[in-house]
Amino acid sequence: MRDCDQEAGIFRLLEQIGLYSRVCSIVYGDRRWKKPDLEPIFHALAQCGSRVENSLYVGDASRDIEAGRNVNMNDFIGII
Repeated sequence: MRDCDQEAGIFRLLEQIGLYSRVCSIVYGDRRWKKPDLEPIFHALAQCGSRVENSLYVGDASRDIEAGRNVNMNDFIGII
């Protein structure tokens, strides 16, 4: 389930810090997947036509760190 206000806030923040044009996919708040399920990462990679080794993963919880490690994500930013 997506929260439209949350989504709009994320896009505004990315635009303010100059990263909006560099972000291909944002996956969050979807009840189909429970962290640290890897499917959201693979979903985002598919949306972007990218591979794990060419991507940056940003997370805000220890479960995000675990998910990033589980897919061998080389580049990861954890915001806790």
